[in-house]
Amino acid sequence: MRLSGKKAVILVSNEFEDLEVFYPMLRLSEEGIWVTLGTLKASTHPRPAIP
Repeated sequence: MRLSGKKAVILVSNEFEDLEVFYPMLRLSEEGIWVTLGTLKASTHPRPAIP
């Protein structure tokens, strides 16, 4: 069953593994779902630069 036209949000936090985000994002988008990635706080980046 295609879910085209639906929307989903994937929330990410610091130090997430790539596969924890990209595999579900890929599977959802294959079904026609518009996927948005978001962070828990608007001013934070999920992958801060490492000095």
